[in-house]
Amino acid sequence: MSATESISIGANTAFKNPLIFVPQLIPLVIELIFSYLAYYVFPTEYVIPTWVGPVVHKVPNYTIMMVGGFIASIIGFITACMVVDMANDALIGGRVNMSKSLNIVLGRIGTLIVAAIIAAILAITIILLPIAIFIPIIAIIERLDAIESTKRAFSFVSRNLGEVIIFIIIVIVVSIILAFIPIIGRALIWLANVIFTVAAVDLYLKRSRA
Repeated sequence: MSATESISIGANTAFKNPLIFVPQLIPLVIELIFSYLAYYVFPTEYVIPTWVGPVVHKVPNYTIMMVGGFIASIIGFITACMVVDMANDALIGGRVNMSKSLNIVLGRIGTLIVAAIIAAILAITIILLPIAIFIPIIAIIERLDAIESTKRAFSFVSRNLGEVIIFIIIVIVVSIILAFIPIIGRALIWLANVIFTVAAVDLYLKRSRA
């Protein structure tokens, strides 16, 4: 099956080109830094009166966590687009270059933001999630605008519906399983997301040019 084969190729390609993992480290580190600040440096303190005297109760500073999450999501969008371009280079036999991919993403950031907004709207419907996943991938690989990428995504998914659905089911199941793993689960999800991104690029390249 193309879906399972693409996931295998995605894993092999990513580990043979470990630089592909680097961009997604950045939002992860940002999130961890803000979480540390929220929990240990600037926690919110509540004074609870008790019969033995006031007790200070500390909870995470959710404002700091929200700010960190917002910054991490913005940076994460850029780095995820970089991973797509780097995966495309690796899969077509080119050289993976993080600086080149960053320049390409920043040079088309307006188009990619519009594509991401369209994808997010479609993803809300759940049933159009497969299309949403491939819109930014097509926008980056084919250098198309947001509208044309959306049209191409509809066409691609409709022609390869079975394989795409199998791919998404595998991604969802694996992500759920990893989420329940204590301590290292977050890191494993990060690794898996990069691999699944490379796999999605491979699936698109393979099926769109078949």
